[in-house]
Amino acid sequence: MKSGWWVTVVWIAMLAVAMPIGWFYSSDAIEGSAHLTVPEGASTFASYRVDDVEGFSLSGEFSSSTDSPVELMILDEGEYLKFLANSSYVAEFRAVAISGEFSVDKPSMETCHIVVRHGAGLIVPQEVEVSYTISAVNPVGMLSAYGFAFGGGLLIVYDGWKRHKKHEEIVRESKPLDVIFFDSESR
Repeated sequence: MKSGWWVTVVWIAMLAVAMPIGWFYSSDAIEGSAHLTVPEGASTFASYRVDDVEGFSLSGEFSSSTDSPVELMILDEGEYLKFLANSSYVAEFRAVAISGEFSVDKPSMETCHIVVRHGAGLIVPQEVEVSYTISAVNPVGMLSAYGFAFGGGLLIVYDGWKRHKKHEEIVRESKPLDVIFFDSESR
């Protein structure tokens, strides 16, 4: 049996450990929902605050209970304060629809506000359901998985290097065969 069989066994064991770590612990998701009521009036709105979004992505869907569209916006804390002050603001996401999906990937956003207001022409109260998911990559789980896989790869490289060195030593220590030539008379 070759001397490196144990390397393959250890590498397979390291991958067997790395795969579940990468699968189960590499990503986390927090789900939530909100029921928002946009009151009657032309410039009214409803909002929902989502904390601890920093470093993560936010995605979800919304739907209005009426057949009239709503305007849904995702604002970070600074832009939300501008929105409240009726100054110029920039939404991370904006859609006007009866229902739809949204997605925001802004790692620097710590807190976001989901703002809903009346769409075009409607000023009666509107009920809006919003569901969202905060997705994140867990760096500890991801680094652990990569660490085990990388460690197994290094083990294989080390074993190949060790075998190569052993082969060089064998070649270096071997002596050339002495060749004796006999002529036909000396036999």
